[in-house]
Amino acid sequence: MYLLHFLFSISWILISLSHLQAENPLDALKNPELSPFYYGVASGDPLQDRVILWTKVDVENSPDSISVFWEIARDTAFKDIANSGTAISHKANDFTVKVDANRLQSNTWYYYRFSFEETYSLTGRTKTLPADGEVDAVRLAVASCQDYEFGYYNAYKSMVDRNQADAVVFLGDYIYEYGSYALKEPTIEFRKRRVRYNYPEHEIVSLEDYRNRYRLYRLDSNLREAHRQFPWICVWDDHEHANNAWRTGAQNHQPETEGDWEERLARSIKVYHEWLPIRLPEEDKPIKIYRNFEFGKLFNLLILDARIIGRDKPVSRRIDIKDTLLNQENRYLLGLEQMQWIENTLANSESEWTILGQQIMMAPLLIKNPIFDKTKVGNSDQWDGYPQERNRLRSIVEQNNIDNLVVLSGDIHTAIVSHLPKSNFRRGRLANNWGVEFVTPSISSRNLEKRMLLFKLLTRSFNPNIKFLDLFAHGYYILDIRKESVQADYFFANRIKTRIFKERKVRSYYVNNGKMRIRKSRKKAMTRQNYPPLAP
Repeated sequence: MYLLHFLFSISWILISLSHLQAENPLDALKNPELSPFYYGVASGDPLQDRVILWTKVDVENSPDSISVFWEIARDTAFKDIANSGTAISHKANDFTVKVDANRLQSNTWYYYRFSFEETYSLTGRTKTLPADGEVDAVRLAVASCQDYEFGYYNAYKSMVDRNQADAVVFLGDYIYEYGSYALKEPTIEFRKRRVRYNYPEHEIVSLEDYRNRYRLYRLDSNLREAHRQFPWICVWDDHEHANNAWRTGAQNHQPETEGDWEERLARSIKVYHEWLPIRLPEEDKPIKIYRNFEFGKLFNLLILDARIIGRDKPVSRRIDIKDTLLNQENRYLLGLEQMQWIENTLANSESEWTILGQQIMMAPLLIKNPIFDKTKVGNSDQWDGYPQERNRLRSIVEQNNIDNLVVLSGDIHTAIVSHLPKSNFRRGRLANNWGVEFVTPSISSRNLEKRMLLFKLLTRSFNPNIKFLDLFAHGYYILDIRKESVQADYFFANRIKTRIFKERKVRSYYVNNGKMRIRKSRKKAMTRQNYPPLAP
């Protein structure tokens, strides 16, 4: 009897395992009503006369290519068509579709959709950039860092419900390459923090691994909806490839078990371009993603790559700021080619404001030991780890008489508002700044989570250039840009472990035209335009 019971148990386990192996876990997350466009639609990289439209077709037993019809219109009924056509979805590109829809009017909201064999996708909404003199105010939603396992994307629901942004600027860590955290750190306490499960469960290395991770993320309804309702302007950070990456390697890449770094990087870059609505500045150079967007003459948004294309290997994490290695002239973060592009772009810019969108914190974040008179870099993965490169960028800004510089950053899962000091910062000293920086917290990626008041107080004390610091929040900010000022309104979700949450508006900070000094605002910026209804 015991033997029969044992054999029955073994048989049940084997059947269960074979059943699990036969099914793709992603299938359970798909909404059948969206077939074959399970991953929704997206738009991005808007210009004055065009925008990238994106979707993915998921059909069983697909041939090597599929023909998909697309159309973009000024109305939700698609009676006033601006452009339309047919695009080919290829197996070699994971059956994703990217269309550079042109013949559009500037500063105009549009609705778009795809169809396959008389089945329509969801309708998306997008907007083109304004031409000179068409706007006096623009609003950007700024976000980064969305680890799937550690929380729901409640911030995106807040962003969509608010419906007060012309575009979303995403500053990196769109996916995370790690395997399941239950395998990496299998402690009860760690498992309690996690709310969802990665797929694949192992660290992603192969082409199909990266694709499956993007598929998993894009099946999240809140992320899918944020892509549907706004055009996105994106840049990668490290986790789209591997943690703490640079040109020739990464902290989380082991060649002996994970193969050649250049091959892994090429795979991750290919999948990034497949899944995000980004326009390549050079078709034959997919590693090059730095580019700029001119919002009339109100501001010029430069998207920089401070992670891959020009970055040298970081130094040790807690290095002294006077260390010879740290201060070598030939240590680069952006690289010579990208720096030259920045100089040329700024030299030809007539914009009121210059805004840099990039991954890592630019302002100093230092750790001081007053007893031994020592000051160390808090995180050498940031601009603090490349001080000479920061000096070169500052020189370009000053040589081109850029008086209104705003830097947008992410990466560290923390909300920070800071001055960019020329030298030792003193509170109340206005002329000592060459710009300001707004760091967005994470959408869901874990931060300190527990309230460490002492750590917060010490950080502010060591770095008087920091005006605001929140180590624990998850959310985004709305950047309101107008001629007279730029203001960031921070919005946080009070919880991410459940889809039921409340949004809270935390702080607002602004900087006036020609006055690189951050001030606190008692109220959020008011919109100067009526945003159209969300796409139905």
